[in-house]
Amino acid sequence: MIKDFKASEGDRIDLRDLLQGESASTIDNFLKITTVDGVSTLQVSSEGKLNAAGGLANADVTIKLEGNNWSNANINSLIAGSDPTIKIDHNNS
Repeated sequence: MIKDFKASEGDRIDLRDLLQGESASTIDNFLKITTVDGVSTLQVSSEGKLNAAGGLANADVTIKLEGNNWSNANINSLIAGSDPTIKIDHNNS
């Protein structure tokens, strides 16, 4: 559980070494976000199997962020830009 994550203060989640073969069009196979009671949960499948049989049970890593409400954020907004909140390989040139 990460208790004090604040993107506005420069905090970032770096998944560049974990994800393999992701692209903007397939990112939802690799990352899912849910928010319940003020805790956002980022589920990660390093092999892109979150939409396969088994769904979220295919997550390799689960990151919980207390006090973050990413319920209205979509994955693409969190990985976009020159200094994204979530860093993945296809963002880096």
